[in-house]
Amino acid sequence: MKIKLIHPSSLDEFGKPRRYKKLNMLSMTLPLVAALTPDDVEVEIVYDAVEDINYDDKVDLVGITALTNLAPRAYQIAQEYRKRGVKVVMGGMHVTALPKEALLYADSVVVGEAEDIWPKLVADFQKTKKLEPVYKAESFPDLKKLVIPRYDLLKLDQYVRPPLSELPVINTFTTRGCPFNCSFCSVKKFFGGKYRLKPIENVIKEIEHYASKCDNVFFIDDNILGNKKYAEELFNALIPLNISWYSQFDSTALKEPELVELAGKSGCSEMLVGFETLNPENLRTVNKSFNKVETYKELINMLRDNGINPEATMMIGMDYDELDVVDRTADFLLENGVLDFRVSIVTPYPGTEFHRKLDEEGRIIERDWSKYDVNHAVFQPKNMNPEQLEECLWKIYDKTYSYMGIAKRLWKLRNNYFGKFKSKHSIKNDLTYQLYIHKVTKMRRDPVSDLPLDD
Repeated sequence: MKIKLIHPSSLDEFGKPRRYKKLNMLSMTLPLVAALTPDDVEVEIVYDAVEDINYDDKVDLVGITALTNLAPRAYQIAQEYRKRGVKVVMGGMHVTALPKEALLYADSVVVGEAEDIWPKLVADFQKTKKLEPVYKAESFPDLKKLVIPRYDLLKLDQYVRPPLSELPVINTFTTRGCPFNCSFCSVKKFFGGKYRLKPIENVIKEIEHYASKCDNVFFIDDNILGNKKYAEELFNALIPLNISWYSQFDSTALKEPELVELAGKSGCSEMLVGFETLNPENLRTVNKSFNKVETYKELINMLRDNGINPEATMMIGMDYDELDVVDRTADFLLENGVLDFRVSIVTPYPGTEFHRKLDEEGRIIERDWSKYDVNHAVFQPKNMNPEQLEECLWKIYDKTYSYMGIAKRLWKLRNNYFGKFKSKHSIKNDLTYQLYIHKVTKMRRDPVSDLPLDD
Protein backbone atom coordinates (compact mmCIF):
# COMPACT_ATOMS: atom_id res chain seq x y z
CA MET A 1 0.00 0.00 0.00
CA LYS A 2 1.23 3.49 -0.86
CA ILE A 3 0.12 6.81 0.63
CA LYS A 4 1.05 10.16 -0.89
CA LEU A 5 1.04 13.13 1.50
CA ILE A 6 0.78 16.53 -0.17
CA HIS A 7 1.41 20.04 1.11
CA PRO A 8 -0.35 22.39 -1.34
CA SER A 9 1.06 25.65 -2.59
CA SER A 10 -0.89 28.90 -2.55
CA LEU A 11 -2.63 30.33 -5.60
CA ASP A 12 -1.39 33.54 -7.19
CA GLU A 13 -3.49 36.44 -8.47
CA PHE A 14 -4.09 34.48 -11.67
CA GLY A 15 -5.39 31.38 -9.89
CA LYS A 16 -2.24 29.39 -10.61
CA PRO A 17 -0.17 27.55 -7.98
CA ARG A 18 2.87 29.53 -6.93
CA ARG A 19 6.23 27.95 -7.65
CA TYR A 20 9.46 28.59 -5.76
CA LYS A 21 13.06 27.59 -6.31
CA LYS A 22 13.62 26.62 -2.68
CA LEU A 23 11.70 26.37 0.58
CA ASN A 24 13.14 28.19 3.58
CA MET A 25 12.03 25.84 6.31
CA LEU A 26 10.78 22.33 6.90
CA SER A 27 7.10 21.98 7.68
CA MET A 28 6.59 19.48 10.46
CA THR A 29 3.03 18.41 9.62
CA LEU A 30 3.55 15.81 6.89
CA PRO A 31 6.77 14.28 8.31
CA LEU A 32 4.87 13.85 11.59
CA VAL A 33 1.93 12.18 9.83
CA ALA A 34 4.40 9.93 8.01
CA ALA A 35 5.90 8.91 11.36
CA LEU A 36 2.42 7.92 12.56
CA THR A 37 1.94 5.64 9.53
CA PRO A 38 2.59 1.88 9.94
CA ASP A 39 6.00 0.67 8.77
CA ASP A 40 4.50 -1.65 6.15
CA VAL A 41 2.98 1.31 4.27
CA GLU A 42 5.05 3.18 1.68
CA VAL A 43 4.86 6.96 2.16
CA GLU A 44 5.80 9.74 -0.24
CA ILE A 45 5.80 13.44 0.70
CA VAL A 46 5.25 16.09 -1.97
CA TYR A 47 5.53 19.86 -1.61
CA ASP A 48 3.46 21.41 -4.36
CA ALA A 49 5.34 24.73 -4.17
CA VAL A 50 8.61 23.25 -5.45
CA GLU A 51 7.65 20.22 -7.54
CA ASP A 52 5.02 19.10 -9.99
CA ILE A 53 2.46 16.59 -8.78
CA ASN A 54 2.24 13.37 -10.77
CA TYR A 55 -1.47 12.62 -10.66
CA ASP A 56 -1.10 9.41 -12.67
CA ASP A 57 1.39 7.47 -10.58
CA LYS A 58 0.12 4.42 -8.69
CA VAL A 59 -1.06 5.43 -5.24
CA ASP A 60 -3.75 4.01 -2.95
CA LEU A 61 -4.53 6.97 -0.71
CA VAL A 62 -3.75 10.69 -0.81
CA GLY A 63 -3.56 12.87 2.30
CA ILE A 64 -3.62 16.67 1.96
CA THR A 65 -3.07 19.24 4.70
CA ALA A 66 -4.42 22.77 4.40
CA LEU A 67 -4.19 26.12 6.09
CA THR A 68 -6.94 28.53 5.06
CA ASN A 69 -5.10 30.35 2.28
CA LEU A 70 -3.94 27.00 0.85
CA ALA A 71 -7.41 25.42 0.86
CA PRO A 72 -8.40 26.39 -2.73
CA ARG A 73 -5.28 24.73 -4.12
CA ALA A 74 -5.80 21.74 -1.81
CA TYR A 75 -9.30 21.34 -3.23
CA GLN A 76 -7.94 21.46 -6.80
CA ILE A 77 -5.48 18.68 -6.01
CA ALA A 78 -8.14 16.59 -4.29
CA GLN A 79 -10.45 16.84 -7.28
CA GLU A 80 -7.72 15.70 -9.68
CA TYR A 81 -7.09 12.54 -7.67
CA ARG A 82 -10.77 11.76 -7.16
CA LYS A 83 -11.30 12.01 -10.93
CA ARG A 84 -8.83 9.13 -11.16
CA GLY A 85 -10.63 7.07 -8.54
CA VAL A 86 -8.09 7.67 -5.76
CA LYS A 87 -9.40 8.18 -2.23
CA VAL A 88 -8.50 11.53 -0.67
CA VAL A 89 -8.38 12.51 3.00
CA MET A 90 -7.84 16.09 4.16
CA GLY A 91 -6.82 17.61 7.49
CA GLY A 92 -5.31 20.71 9.05
CA MET A 93 -6.58 23.87 10.71
CA HIS A 94 -8.89 24.94 7.88
CA VAL A 95 -10.46 21.50 7.60
CA THR A 96 -10.96 21.36 11.36
CA ALA A 97 -12.75 24.72 11.23
CA LEU A 98 -14.87 23.84 8.17
CA PRO A 99 -15.13 20.04 7.84
CA LYS A 100 -18.41 20.14 5.88
CA GLU A 101 -16.82 22.37 3.25
CA ALA A 102 -13.79 20.09 2.94
CA LEU A 103 -16.04 17.04 2.51
CA LEU A 104 -17.29 18.56 -0.74
CA TYR A 105 -13.83 17.85 -2.15
CA ALA A 106 -12.51 14.89 -0.12
CA ASP A 107 -13.69 11.39 0.75
CA SER A 108 -12.79 11.84 4.40
CA VAL A 109 -11.60 14.55 6.78
CA VAL A 110 -9.50 14.55 9.93
CA VAL A 111 -10.75 17.00 12.55
CA GLY A 112 -8.12 17.99 15.10
CA GLU A 113 -4.63 16.69 15.81
CA ALA A 114 -3.40 13.62 13.95
CA GLU A 115 -1.69 11.51 16.62
CA ASP A 116 -4.73 9.49 17.73
CA ILE A 117 -6.71 9.73 14.49
CA TRP A 118 -4.34 8.94 11.63
CA PRO A 119 -3.35 5.39 12.70
CA LYS A 120 -7.04 4.41 12.96
CA LEU A 121 -7.81 5.92 9.56
CA VAL A 122 -4.97 4.02 7.89
CA ALA A 123 -6.00 0.78 9.61
CA ASP A 124 -9.59 1.21 8.36
CA PHE A 125 -8.40 1.75 4.81
CA GLN A 126 -6.02 -1.21 4.90
CA LYS A 127 -8.83 -3.52 6.00
CA THR A 128 -11.75 -2.35 3.85
CA LYS A 129 -10.44 0.21 1.31
CA LYS A 130 -13.16 2.45 2.73
CA LEU A 131 -13.10 5.49 5.00
CA GLU A 132 -15.46 7.11 7.45
CA PRO A 133 -16.48 10.62 6.33
CA VAL A 134 -15.13 12.20 9.53
CA TYR A 135 -12.37 11.08 11.89
CA LYS A 136 -12.40 13.11 15.08
CA ALA A 137 -10.60 12.40 18.34
CA GLU A 138 -12.64 12.49 21.52
CA SER A 139 -9.81 14.23 23.38
CA PHE A 140 -6.45 15.85 22.78
CA PRO A 141 -3.62 13.36 22.22
CA ASP A 142 -1.15 12.40 24.92
CA LEU A 143 2.19 13.99 24.05
CA LYS A 144 4.21 11.52 26.12
CA LYS A 145 4.73 9.10 23.24
CA LEU A 146 7.97 9.68 21.32
CA VAL A 147 7.25 10.40 17.65
CA ILE A 148 10.21 11.49 15.52
CA PRO A 149 9.07 13.23 12.30
CA ARG A 150 10.18 11.48 9.09
CA TYR A 151 12.38 14.26 7.75
CA ASP A 152 14.33 11.52 5.98
CA LEU A 153 11.49 11.34 3.44
CA LEU A 154 12.01 14.92 2.27
CA LYS A 155 13.92 15.90 -0.85
CA LEU A 156 16.62 18.00 0.75
CA ASP A 157 17.66 19.76 -2.46
CA GLN A 158 14.32 21.60 -2.28
CA TYR A 159 15.33 23.54 0.85
CA VAL A 160 17.62 26.37 1.81
CA ARG A 161 20.12 25.01 4.31
CA PRO A 162 22.20 26.81 6.94
CA PRO A 163 25.96 26.83 6.29
CA LEU A 164 27.72 23.49 7.01
CA SER A 165 24.38 21.76 7.62
CA GLU A 166 23.04 18.72 5.77
CA LEU A 167 19.46 19.58 6.75
CA PRO A 168 17.36 22.75 6.73
CA VAL A 169 16.23 24.22 10.04
CA ILE A 170 14.48 21.41 11.93
CA ASN A 171 10.97 22.01 13.26
CA THR A 172 9.71 20.48 16.46
CA PHE A 173 7.56 21.52 19.41
CA THR A 174 7.64 21.30 23.18
CA THR A 175 4.11 22.40 24.06
CA ARG A 176 0.68 22.71 22.47
CA GLY A 177 -2.32 24.80 23.44
CA CYS A 178 -2.83 28.32 24.77
CA PRO A 179 -4.94 29.66 27.68
CA PHE A 180 -5.36 33.13 26.18
CA ASN A 181 -8.36 34.27 24.13
CA CYS A 182 -6.86 36.49 21.42
CA SER A 183 -9.82 36.86 19.07
CA PHE A 184 -7.80 36.66 15.84
CA CYS A 185 -5.97 33.44 16.75
CA SER A 186 -7.03 29.89 15.84
CA VAL A 187 -4.56 28.10 18.13
CA LYS A 188 -6.93 27.67 21.07
CA LYS A 189 -9.69 26.17 18.90
CA PHE A 190 -7.29 23.68 17.32
CA PHE A 191 -4.95 22.82 20.21
CA GLY A 192 -7.04 23.60 23.29
CA GLY A 193 -7.06 26.14 26.09
CA LYS A 194 -4.24 24.91 28.29
CA TYR A 195 -0.58 24.12 27.79
CA ARG A 196 0.15 20.46 27.14
CA LEU A 197 3.76 19.45 27.65
CA LYS A 198 5.93 17.05 25.71
CA PRO A 199 8.39 15.22 28.00
CA ILE A 200 11.69 17.06 27.83
CA GLU A 201 13.60 13.81 27.37
CA ASN A 202 11.60 13.24 24.17
CA VAL A 203 12.37 16.74 22.93
CA ILE A 204 16.08 16.07 23.45
CA LYS A 205 15.86 12.67 21.72
CA GLU A 206 14.23 14.27 18.67
CA ILE A 207 16.96 16.88 18.41
CA GLU A 208 19.74 14.36 18.97
CA HIS A 209 18.27 12.14 16.25
CA TYR A 210 19.22 14.78 13.66
CA ALA A 211 21.98 16.56 15.60
CA SER A 212 24.82 15.21 13.44
CA LYS A 213 23.18 16.70 10.35
CA CYS A 214 21.70 19.94 11.68
CA ASP A 215 22.17 22.15 14.72
CA ASN A 216 19.46 24.71 13.91
CA VAL A 217 16.05 24.14 15.49
CA PHE A 218 12.76 26.04 15.38
CA PHE A 219 10.38 25.27 18.24
CA ILE A 220 6.95 26.00 16.77
CA ASP A 221 5.33 26.51 20.19
CA ASP A 222 3.03 29.52 20.35
CA ASN A 223 4.56 30.56 23.66
CA ILE A 224 7.66 28.67 24.72
CA LEU A 225 7.60 30.49 28.08
CA GLY A 226 3.97 29.56 28.75
CA ASN A 227 4.89 27.12 31.53
CA LYS A 228 7.76 28.76 33.40
CA LYS A 229 8.96 25.68 35.32
CA TYR A 230 8.93 23.56 32.17
CA ALA A 231 10.75 26.26 30.17
CA GLU A 232 13.52 26.45 32.78
CA GLU A 233 14.03 22.68 32.69
CA LEU A 234 13.97 22.69 28.89
CA PHE A 235 16.55 25.46 28.52
CA ASN A 236 18.90 23.77 30.98
CA ALA A 237 18.56 20.52 29.01
CA LEU A 238 19.38 22.32 25.74
CA ILE A 239 22.66 23.83 26.95
CA PRO A 240 24.80 20.67 26.47
CA LEU A 241 23.49 20.22 22.90
CA ASN A 242 25.21 23.39 21.69
CA ILE A 243 22.51 24.15 19.13
CA SER A 244 21.11 27.39 17.76
CA TRP A 245 17.36 27.62 18.24
CA TYR A 246 14.51 30.04 18.00
CA SER A 247 10.83 30.13 18.89
CA GLN A 248 8.14 32.60 19.94
CA PHE A 249 6.66 34.04 23.10
CA ASP A 250 4.48 36.97 24.15
CA SER A 251 5.45 40.32 25.61
CA THR A 252 4.91 39.16 29.20
CA ALA A 253 8.40 37.65 28.93
CA LEU A 254 9.59 41.01 30.25
CA LYS A 255 8.54 39.77 33.69
CA GLU A 256 10.87 36.76 33.38
CA PRO A 257 14.39 38.19 32.91
CA GLU A 258 16.08 35.11 34.40
CA LEU A 259 14.30 32.82 31.94
CA VAL A 260 15.20 35.06 29.00
CA GLU A 261 18.83 35.05 30.13
CA LEU A 262 18.75 31.25 30.39
CA ALA A 263 17.20 31.01 26.92
CA GLY A 264 20.13 32.99 25.53
CA LYS A 265 22.64 30.74 27.31
CA SER A 266 20.91 27.64 25.91
CA GLY A 267 21.40 28.77 22.32
CA CYS A 268 18.38 30.93 21.56
CA SER A 269 19.43 33.25 18.75
CA GLU A 270 16.07 34.69 17.75
CA MET A 271 12.62 35.07 19.29
CA LEU A 272 9.42 35.97 17.52
CA VAL A 273 7.31 38.32 19.67
CA GLY A 274 3.66 39.15 18.97
CA PHE A 275 3.60 42.90 19.60
CA GLU A 276 0.62 43.09 17.18
CA THR A 277 -0.21 46.81 17.46
CA LEU A 278 0.90 50.09 19.01
CA ASN A 279 -2.64 51.08 20.00
CA PRO A 280 -3.85 49.90 23.44
CA GLU A 281 -7.48 50.16 22.29
CA ASN A 282 -6.74 47.70 19.50
CA LEU A 283 -5.21 45.31 22.02
CA ARG A 284 -8.34 45.57 24.14
CA THR A 285 -10.67 44.80 21.22
CA VAL A 286 -8.76 41.60 20.32
CA ASN A 287 -8.45 40.42 23.95
CA LYS A 288 -4.71 40.95 24.18
CA SER A 289 -4.52 43.67 26.81
CA PHE A 290 -1.73 41.80 28.59
CA ASN A 291 0.49 43.39 25.92
CA LYS A 292 1.71 46.74 27.24
CA VAL A 293 2.82 49.07 24.45
CA GLU A 294 4.97 51.14 26.80
CA THR A 295 7.13 48.06 27.55
CA TYR A 296 7.89 47.03 23.95
CA LYS A 297 11.20 48.88 23.72
CA GLU A 298 12.38 47.51 27.07
CA LEU A 299 11.61 43.94 25.96
CA ILE A 300 13.47 44.42 22.68
CA ASN A 301 16.53 45.65 24.55
CA MET A 302 16.34 42.83 27.10
CA LEU A 303 16.37 40.24 24.33
CA ARG A 304 19.36 41.87 22.66
CA ASP A 305 21.23 42.11 25.96
CA ASN A 306 21.00 38.31 26.08
CA GLY A 307 22.17 37.79 22.51
CA ILE A 308 18.67 37.18 21.13
CA ASN A 309 17.41 38.86 17.98
CA PRO A 310 13.80 40.06 18.46
CA GLU A 311 11.58 39.34 15.46
CA ALA A 312 8.52 41.56 15.77
CA THR A 313 5.11 40.63 14.41
CA MET A 314 2.69 43.50 13.80
CA MET A 315 -0.87 43.57 12.47
CA ILE A 316 -2.77 46.42 10.87
CA GLY A 317 -6.45 46.91 10.09
CA MET A 318 -7.85 46.68 13.61
CA ASP A 319 -10.80 48.84 14.57
CA TYR A 320 -8.76 51.75 15.94
CA ASP A 321 -6.26 51.89 13.08
CA GLU A 322 -6.36 54.89 10.78
CA LEU A 323 -4.16 55.87 7.85
CA ASP A 324 -1.43 57.05 10.24
CA VAL A 325 -0.80 53.36 11.05
CA VAL A 326 1.81 53.47 8.28
CA ASP A 327 4.05 56.01 10.00
CA ARG A 328 3.34 54.71 13.51
CA THR A 329 4.30 51.13 12.63
CA ALA A 330 7.24 51.92 10.36
CA ASP A 331 8.68 54.47 12.79
CA PHE A 332 8.49 51.95 15.65
CA LEU A 333 10.46 49.38 13.64
CA LEU A 334 13.01 51.93 12.41
CA GLU A 335 13.56 53.73 15.71
CA ASN A 336 14.07 50.45 17.57
CA GLY A 337 16.36 49.04 14.88
CA VAL A 338 14.21 45.93 14.44
CA LEU A 339 16.04 43.86 11.84
CA ASP A 340 13.50 41.10 11.31
CA PHE A 341 9.76 41.64 11.40
CA ARG A 342 6.48 40.60 9.85
CA VAL A 343 3.68 43.06 9.23
CA SER A 344 0.34 41.61 8.21
CA ILE A 345 -3.27 42.58 7.72
CA VAL A 346 -5.34 41.15 10.56
CA THR A 347 -7.30 38.30 8.99
CA PRO A 348 -10.60 36.72 10.16
CA TYR A 349 -9.77 33.03 9.88
CA PRO A 350 -12.73 30.63 10.04
CA GLY A 351 -13.33 29.32 13.53
CA THR A 352 -11.95 32.38 15.30
CA GLU A 353 -13.90 34.83 17.41
CA PHE A 354 -12.70 37.61 15.10
CA HIS A 355 -14.34 35.88 12.12
CA ARG A 356 -17.59 35.38 14.03
CA LYS A 357 -17.72 39.04 15.07
CA LEU A 358 -17.03 40.45 11.61
CA ASP A 359 -19.45 37.99 10.02
CA GLU A 360 -22.22 39.07 12.39
CA GLU A 361 -21.47 42.71 11.58
CA GLY A 362 -21.63 42.00 7.84
CA ARG A 363 -18.07 43.21 7.34
CA ILE A 364 -16.54 40.17 5.62
CA ILE A 365 -16.35 41.05 1.93
CA GLU A 366 -14.25 38.18 0.56
CA ARG A 367 -14.86 34.42 0.77
CA ASP A 368 -12.06 33.41 -1.58
CA TRP A 369 -9.80 31.62 0.90
CA SER A 370 -6.71 32.18 -1.25
CA LYS A 371 -6.97 35.85 -0.26
CA TYR A 372 -6.68 34.94 3.43
CA ASP A 373 -2.90 35.25 3.23
CA VAL A 374 -2.48 38.31 5.54
CA ASN A 375 -1.62 40.46 2.51
CA HIS A 376 -5.23 41.06 1.41
CA ALA A 377 -8.02 42.96 3.14
CA VAL A 378 -10.89 40.46 3.19
CA PHE A 379 -13.13 42.57 5.42
CA GLN A 380 -14.32 46.17 5.66
CA PRO A 381 -12.07 48.09 8.09
CA LYS A 382 -13.72 50.73 10.28
CA ASN A 383 -11.59 53.76 9.40
CA MET A 384 -10.52 53.20 5.80
CA ASN A 385 -11.53 51.17 2.79
CA PRO A 386 -10.01 47.75 1.98
CA GLU A 387 -7.87 49.13 -0.83
CA GLN A 388 -6.38 51.73 1.51
CA LEU A 389 -5.61 49.05 4.09
CA GLU A 390 -3.70 46.98 1.55
CA GLU A 391 -1.85 50.09 0.42
CA CYS A 392 -0.90 50.80 4.04
CA LEU A 393 0.72 47.38 4.32
CA TRP A 394 2.99 47.90 1.34
CA LYS A 395 3.79 51.48 2.34
CA ILE A 396 5.09 50.17 5.68
CA TYR A 397 7.31 47.66 3.91
CA ASP A 398 8.41 50.23 1.36
CA LYS A 399 9.42 52.63 4.12
CA THR A 400 11.26 50.06 6.23
CA TYR A 401 12.97 48.31 3.30
CA SER A 402 14.04 51.41 1.41
CA TYR A 403 17.81 51.96 1.31
CA MET A 404 17.34 54.61 3.99
CA GLY A 405 15.14 52.30 6.06
CA ILE A 406 17.66 49.45 5.94
CA ALA A 407 20.50 51.82 6.83
CA LYS A 408 18.55 53.33 9.73
CA ARG A 409 17.73 49.93 11.24
CA LEU A 410 21.36 48.82 11.01
CA TRP A 411 22.67 52.13 12.36
CA LYS A 412 20.55 51.74 15.48
CA LEU A 413 22.45 48.52 16.21
CA ARG A 414 25.93 49.74 15.33
CA ASN A 415 27.23 49.09 18.85
CA ASN A 416 26.08 45.49 19.22
CA TYR A 417 25.34 44.16 15.73
CA PHE A 418 28.64 42.27 15.64
CA GLY A 419 28.92 41.88 19.40
CA LYS A 420 26.93 39.89 21.90
CA PHE A 421 23.82 40.07 19.72
CA LYS A 422 23.95 36.76 17.76
CA SER A 423 21.77 37.89 14.86
CA LYS A 424 21.52 35.71 11.76
CA HIS A 425 20.21 38.73 9.91
CA SER A 426 21.51 39.18 6.38
CA ILE A 427 21.75 42.51 4.57
CA LYS A 428 21.52 40.49 1.35
CA ASN A 429 18.08 39.30 2.47
CA ASP A 430 17.07 42.92 3.08
CA LEU A 431 18.00 43.87 -0.46
CA THR A 432 16.32 40.78 -1.91
CA TYR A 433 13.12 41.59 -0.07
CA GLN A 434 13.37 45.18 -1.25
CA LEU A 435 13.27 43.93 -4.85
CA TYR A 436 10.28 41.73 -4.00
CA ILE A 437 8.39 44.70 -2.54
CA HIS A 438 9.08 46.76 -5.64
CA LYS A 439 7.78 43.92 -7.79
CA VAL A 440 4.60 43.60 -5.72
CA THR A 441 4.06 47.36 -5.83
CA LYS A 442 4.46 47.36 -9.61
CA MET A 443 1.94 44.54 -10.02
CA ARG A 444 -0.55 46.26 -7.72
CA ARG A 445 -0.41 49.35 -9.92
CA ASP A 446 -0.58 47.39 -13.18
CA PRO A 447 -1.69 43.77 -12.58
CA VAL A 448 -1.18 42.72 -16.21
CA SER A 449 2.28 44.24 -16.55
CA ASP A 450 4.18 41.24 -15.23
CA LEU A 451 4.08 37.50 -14.81
CA PRO A 452 2.88 35.93 -11.54
CA LEU A 453 5.28 36.36 -8.65
CA ASP A 454 7.91 33.67 -8.26
CA ASP A 455 10.77 33.41 -5.79
